[in-house]
Amino acid sequence: MCSPPSASTATTRPVPVLAKTKTDVGRLLTYVRDDRPFGGPAPPAALFHYSRDRRAEHQVGHLTDYGCVLQADAYARYNALFRVDRSRSPLIRALCWAHGRRKFFELADVAAQLKRRKGAAVISPIAAEADRHIDAIFDVERAVSGRSAAERLAMRQEITAPLVADLEQWLRS
Repeated sequence: MCSPPSASTATTRPVPVLAKTKTDVGRLLTYVRDDRPFGGPAPPAALFHYSRDRRAEHQVGHLTDYGCVLQADAYARYNALFRVDRSRSPLIRALCWAHGRRKFFELADVAAQLKRRKGAAVISPIAAEADRHIDAIFDVERAVSGRSAAERLAMRQEITAPLVADLEQWLRS
């Protein structure tokens, strides 16, 4: 198992691939590690893998020997990496508030809606309120950036945990 704060992020992007009769779509798998904002000693790194398709076997194969924290979107291809019966210990899943916030933000973004639509924008007050809750969590994350792991944990337990509990209670109501 790794010692905190080591973590990596995995993303997959479509890339055009020249084929005999047409342009095909391949995938560029990107793995990034940068612990500098968290006081980590390891240098930043980026690793790129190309694949012809989106099958999960690529990520599983690339990360066979990896055993730390992985931040990945909720796409099902990553699920095998977090299974408790994984041959190496399961990875620790780090979820992303930006992915969780995205749809709320889009529904509350007046300027973008006005550009896309003819006429008045449709503003969701519920989405705007959810966005406000999540923005408060982002504010804490900006404040803890660059602090030690112990300081980040303490601030998250003291400030972020109640914000998340409030958000959950508000969403459920």
